[in-house]
Amino acid sequence: MNFLLFSALLLYHIFQKLHQLTRSFDNLKSFF
Repeated sequence: MNFLLFSALLLYHIFQKLHQLTRSFDNLKSFF
C-alpha cells in the first residue's frame, strides 16, 4: 500500500472522528 495514501486515509478518519466529537459536544451544550 502506498504510504501517502495510507496517511491520507488516516487523516481523513481522524478528521471524521473530530467532526463527530464536536457535533456531540454541541448536542451536549444545547442539552444543558
